[in-house]
Amino acid sequence: MSEKNFLVILCFLSLTVSVIFAQDISTAWEYFLKERYNIADRIVNSLLEEKATSPDLYYLKALILCRTGDFVRARNYLEKLNFYGAEWAKCALVARGDSFFQEGKLKQAKEIYHTFLKRYPYSNYTPEVIYKYAQILRKEGRWKEAKAYLRQVTNDYPQSLFATFARKLLAEDEFYFCVQVGSFLNYDNAYNLAVKIKKAGYPAYIKKVEYRGQLYYRVRIGKYPDRESVEEVFKQLVKKGFHGLIYP
Repeated sequence: MSEKNFLVILCFLSLTVSVIFAQDISTAWEYFLKERYNIADRIVNSLLEEKATSPDLYYLKALILCRTGDFVRARNYLEKLNFYGAEWAKCALVARGDSFFQEGKLKQAKEIYHTFLKRYPYSNYTPEVIYKYAQILRKEGRWKEAKAYLRQVTNDYPQSLFATFARKLLAEDEFYFCVQVGSFLNYDNAYNLAVKIKKAGYPAYIKKVEYRGQLYYRVRIGKYPDRESVEEVFKQLVKKGFHGLIYP
């Protein structure tokens, strides 16, 4: 075989492998977006076992690990993105903040988002990070600051997806704490629980929320200005056998 023919064959094989890899990654993303994380993970793991290296691959693996609650390993994969240029480094930093947010470690998430905004004030990720920073301020009960950041998104990035989210939050005006004790697809179930809660002496109400194309009826209690007040009510509810969570 001549050297020229060998190079042609080598280029063909390389291209074939690249196409197969791209198809596998695309399929894994499709399953991930359908929330079929186990199948997406099997595809990604098979590529990793074949020693495939790609920022898309590492990023998707990190997202899957976050969805399945393995946040430490997720952040290990995100670290690998820093070797693939400035844009992937930005992506990794945002995703690292997201991993702490999802883990419930709001202090760490807030620090990372703040670092990102100082380092990259005009990035494509900026409206997303400002919005998420505002979400943390809401969870802290810093209502005035949260509104200011949400308005920054709507004013400075009016065409962005996160401006749409911010406008919705501002319009709903839910800048208070409450206890959510149930979420139902059926209104009657929500109504029955609300009646039960009211009989126990708490100001229960039903909030209609659309989430991923489904309409939910969420049973909530109170509108409290600070976390101390809502935590006291939450403790009382737990003692009486009710379950729930503090929102936001």
